[in-house]
Amino acid sequence: MKKMQGLFLVIAAICVFLISFFIGRATALKDNDKQKLTTIYQGAIPFPNSFASQAIIEEDVSAKAKVLDETKDPREATMEKTKKPDPDRLIYPCGKIVLKEYSEAAVYSETMKDWRAHLGTDYSAEIGTDVKAAWEGTVTKVYKDKLYGYTVEISHSDSLVGVYSNLNKNIKVKKGENVKKSQIIGTVGRSASVESKEESHLHFELKLNGVTINPISYVY
Repeated sequence: MKKMQGLFLVIAAICVFLISFFIGRATALKDNDKQKLTTIYQGAIPFPNSFASQAIIEEDVSAKAKVLDETKDPREATMEKTKKPDPDRLIYPCGKIVLKEYSEAAVYSETMKDWRAHLGTDYSAEIGTDVKAAWEGTVTKVYKDKLYGYTVEISHSDSLVGVYSNLNKNIKVKKGENVKKSQIIGTVGRSASVESKEESHLHFELKLNGVTINPISYVY
C-alpha cells in the first residue's frame, strides 16, 4: 500500500513539472511575439488597400471630367474662364441709340440684300460724331477692314478687346498708344462697305478671349 502511494506521488510530481514547463514555454513565446510585433510596426502605418482603390477612382473621375470639358462648346469654355473680365462695365463709345443689335442668327442686310450674322452693335450717330474708348487700354491695331472700313482695336484687359469700326480715316490714335476711358479715338465715318446703305453709325464689337460676344448684354 505504501508503495502505491509513493508511485502516485512520483507521477503527480512529474505531471506538475510538465504542466509548469509548458505554461512557461507558452508565456515565453507570447512575449517574444509581442516584441517582434513592436519591432515590425515601428514608424508609419501603411494605408489600407481600400484607400489606394479610392485614389484610382478619383483619378478616373478627374480624367472623365477633363474629357467632358474638352467636348464643351468653346464659347461656354470661354465664359467659364472669364465670367467677369476687368473691367466689367464699359461706357457707351458713341451714344446709346442702337441702330442694329448683335445677332449670331442671320438678319437681313440692306446693303448686301441677303441674310447674315451681325456680330456687333451699331450705334446711330451722325458722320463726324466723336467715338470714345469704352475703357482704358492699349491700341493693338489700326487698319482698314475690307468690309467694316477704318477700324481701331483696343485691348481693354488681358481677355477683352474692343473693335471700333466704320470710322473716318482721320483716326486720332496709333498702334501701341495707351488710351484712357472716354478718350476720343476717331469719328464716325462711312467706310464700312458692308453697311454703306445703313444709316450713319459706329459698328462696335467686343471679343472675349478671341470670341465675339454681345456688347450690350455682357458689359452694359
